[in-house]
Amino acid sequence: MSDYKKTLNLPKTKFPMKANLVQQEPQRLKHWHDIDAFKAMVSTDAPLGEYVLHDGPPYANGHIHMGHALNKILKDIILKSRNMQGYHAYYVPGWDCHGLPIEHKVEEELKGKKKTLPAHVVRKICREYATKWVKIQKAEFQRLGVLGDWDHPYLSMVPEFEATTSRELANFVEKGNVIRAKKPIYWCGHCHTALAEAEVEYKDIDSYSIYVRFRLDDPAPDCRCKEQGCQKRQNSYNQSEYTSDNSQSQSKYQRKQRYGHKYKRYHSQHFPDRMVLFLCLFICAV
Repeated sequence: MSDYKKTLNLPKTKFPMKANLVQQEPQRLKHWHDIDAFKAMVSTDAPLGEYVLHDGPPYANGHIHMGHALNKILKDIILKSRNMQGYHAYYVPGWDCHGLPIEHKVEEELKGKKKTLPAHVVRKICREYATKWVKIQKAEFQRLGVLGDWDHPYLSMVPEFEATTSRELANFVEKGNVIRAKKPIYWCGHCHTALAEAEVEYKDIDSYSIYVRFRLDDPAPDCRCKEQGCQKRQNSYNQSEYTSDNSQSQSKYQRKQRYGHKYKRYHSQHFPDRMVLFLCLFICAV
């Protein structure tokens, strides 16, 4: 039987039909490291000028996850493409080595021993913990093929970094851009520290809150000078069973106690429109 394959004019290539990424990727990354691909990329001419990507640093408190991978890979694509377009896009990776996530991990390792240790000893342990995970995460990011100046990262616990932060804060104060005032903050009673809003998680529960809209009987758009009209308007949205629940009764009682004789006027001015939106909250004990 004739071998018709030899009669076909097909292109010839050494490109493998099978990717073999498990074996090929480490070899390709090693090749990039040997030729210093990042330095070669950023040392080329940049006619379009400098392109700066401000990279929010991850916490040095554990192995990277899919969120880290998505973040770094997308940014790596942007930086490589900008370099190929003619920009000078120099990427300096970094890590946030302070904060509750690291303290929490250290506390899990120390357990009850933390209460017996001086504060400076705990801080030293946190620094050593962060240093360990910086090295681990660095290797994991490099395994993703992310190019950057990995030998000179910025770390928030480096004295030079802390000094720069303090110096810039002083500049803000000198320019009058820092004020001192009272502000409610999130506070963790267990960790004895302030919490950022992004660090607060809420448990999902079944809520029985409902929003009900009622039409007012009083046609007058404004009854500030009509005492009788105000009473009529107030009574008009007290007639529904939904507007007479305990939570609303408590709210009206507290406002009346607080504003006294002004409550009735405040109540009417607060809802000048004919359509009123009510929130009726029913609290169910679980």
